[in-house]
Amino acid sequence: MTFEALAYFHDFNVSDFPQEWLPLTYLYDPDLPLFPILYFHELDPTLDATQRPGERDRIFGFVHSIAYDRSLGVLRVTLASSKDLSLHVNSRFVDIAKMAARSRLGLDNPVVLNDITGALTNSLVAANALLRELWIQIVASSFGGKLPFGKCWDAIFGLARYIASWNSEGGRKGELIQLHAYVAAFGERIQTGGGIHADFYLLPTWSEFRDNSNPLALFSKYSSLVGPSGATVFFSNAFTNIVNLGSSSYSRFELNNVRISTGNNFRNLNTDALVALIEQAPRGRVRTALYDNYSAFNRGPGRAILSLLMHHDLRTGKWNPEKLTQQDCISQYTGLSSSYQSPKVMQLYAQQCFGSLPALPIDNWVKTFLSAPIGLSVAPRNFHATIFASSTVWGKVERLIWMAAQARKVHSSVAENILWCVRYGGPAKEMRSANPLSCKVCDTHIRAACPSYASIQNMNITFNLVSAPPNGFNVRTSSGDNLNQNQTFTASEGLNAYDEYTTKDRPSQFAAYPSPNHAGGAAMTVSNFINTY
Repeated sequence: MTFEALAYFHDFNVSDFPQEWLPLTYLYDPDLPLFPILYFHELDPTLDATQRPGERDRIFGFVHSIAYDRSLGVLRVTLASSKDLSLHVNSRFVDIAKMAARSRLGLDNPVVLNDITGALTNSLVAANALLRELWIQIVASSFGGKLPFGKCWDAIFGLARYIASWNSEGGRKGELIQLHAYVAAFGERIQTGGGIHADFYLLPTWSEFRDNSNPLALFSKYSSLVGPSGATVFFSNAFTNIVNLGSSSYSRFELNNVRISTGNNFRNLNTDALVALIEQAPRGRVRTALYDNYSAFNRGPGRAILSLLMHHDLRTGKWNPEKLTQQDCISQYTGLSSSYQSPKVMQLYAQQCFGSLPALPIDNWVKTFLSAPIGLSVAPRNFHATIFASSTVWGKVERLIWMAAQARKVHSSVAENILWCVRYGGPAKEMRSANPLSCKVCDTHIRAACPSYASIQNMNITFNLVSAPPNGFNVRTSSGDNLNQNQTFTASEGLNAYDEYTTKDRPSQFAAYPSPNHAGGAAMTVSNFINTY
């Protein structure tokens, strides 16, 4: 028996999808037009828990198309499905197919204002007012008052998608190309019909994957990767040790084991080291799977190792992204250094594929945002403990942070006059952070709610000194002195912030220096500077 073909369409309406989400919803990528992104695969809900699923005990497919009907205020969703859902015999699959589609569209548990209100506690409580103002300005005005959240990606499909994101040079497009290569290497090719045209490859469901007693015989290529005596088992036995962190454990890649087994003194994990590792595997399906895993992730040695680590740990239940706790999040960031694991990818996976609330994937944008405007100032050794003690819903808060940071990054109109502090301040990529120039051009209502501005508003600014004072800022002007009239501001420095770009970005928002009421370059506070210039 074989898997059923994708040969049926099924239409249904969704009444709670904001039309403002249409630009956020990607069904395909232009460079991969036959590769559907909103993939789903669910088991028969009436299947006995003790019964191993067969080829027909499941429904799979993807969101084929969507169209918003403004007259009715509903989204018309068309699924490509392996079951004819118009038949009574398949009625038990209708609700789970619809639910899966809703999940892919971000409607599981969308972020709403109530989630953000009071979301931060302890040392970050002062930032709640800022989050509210950002929500009103960005989300309420332009995205229908809520943001997608929940099981936005299938758990197995999404695993490869987020492994591909680690140190990816090609951005989102490159990550999707890697995902396509992965499913083509390890998925079962599904035939299509009935007007459906797609490169569709079926992977196991999450429950099948997590059942370590299931040899995954229906998925022969995937079994060669994670099944009994598969590639991850070989890799784990030969090249890893275990790191125990609380109630979870994680595999740590041991490069020294590669040195010992190959007799080569590799200084770091590179292509030569990875190929040498693969060549230690027995010829046949295991070695082929290791090479396919390496090739799928754009031949990145680090991603190939991360893939083997994560597949093995999740398959064997070492940690559970469905039940991630705040302490798990702290432990992943603080206890897995030099393990070749990626805590950011792990928490991104938990957030995007399981709707994990505690998870916070910390990238440069998030870290910058936490520093300014949120105003986190803490010793590096206490950073993660402080962060995760300050909210139980970082997974949702991060969606607002991401939307705000992206809006600022691309100069979106919703962030036109706010959040200049999160951008680079000069050609050497120093951060602007909160400084007299970036805070000057920020909208008044955002500045009034901003903890970072509150922390500097009473600090002194000097003008045209050789260097900044230890506890304040030095602002430079176009003539480099405090006498010539009609000068422009050229830079601000101090408190680990540097900014020569804000005055170029918004020159019209600054008055000429020196002001008639500010002679001789006398020091003034940041708040006085903003009111004066």
